[in-house]
Amino acid sequence: MYPLEAGTELLIVHLAASLIGEERVNLAEEVTGLDREGLDILLAAIAHAGGSHEHGGVEFGQDGQAHLVRHSTLYPWPTDA
Repeated sequence: MYPLEAGTELLIVHLAASLIGEERVNLAEEVTGLDREGLDILLAAIAHAGGSHEHGGVEFGQDGQAHLVRHSTLYPWPTDA
C-alpha cells in the first residue's frame, strides 16, 4: 500500500466514515485535500461501498446460450506502486 502522510490518512478515515453514514461531508471540499495516492484509495472505497465487486449478470454466447457472469470490481484496491 502507499505510504500516506498523516493528514491524508486522517482525511481518508473522515471520508470512509461518511461512506458508512457516520458523518456527513461535503465531498467537493474534502477531496481537494487528497494527494494522488489518497484519491486512488478513495475511488476504490467508493466502488467497494457501491458493491461493484459483487456485480454480475447474464451474457449470451455466440451459440445463444445464457451464461451467468461475475464482473470484476469497477475500481480495484491499489497495490504497491
